[in-house]
Amino acid sequence: MCFAFFLFLPLSLIRVGDFRINGQPVTFEEFWHRGGGPIFFAAGILFPIAGYGFVRAQNWSRYLFSGLHITIPVISLFFWGGDYLGECWGFAWAAFVIYYLFRVTSVREYFGV
Repeated sequence: MCFAFFLFLPLSLIRVGDFRINGQPVTFEEFWHRGGGPIFFAAGILFPIAGYGFVRAQNWSRYLFSGLHITIPVISLFFWGGDYLGECWGFAWAAFVIYYLFRVTSVREYFGV
């Protein structure tokens, strides 16, 4: 999944399809102005870096991946006015990711902790 997020990088830079924020159609410029473009661009860089860290069993990749999963619902809730129930699911998912990466014994052993 992390390596597939690389597609966000070129897709955030080219004008194909329609762009939506909170279900409303927006122009390409508005998508970038309201933060969608920069977030997709950053995700297209940071998720593959985390994927590389997972493949190489680098401990820092757990922190990067967890941080990204916390940041996404926070940005959506506070900057885009996302729906509260959807963000609760996002935070629940982030909590599961953190639990899995930092508390499950086999995962901790994989990273040499």
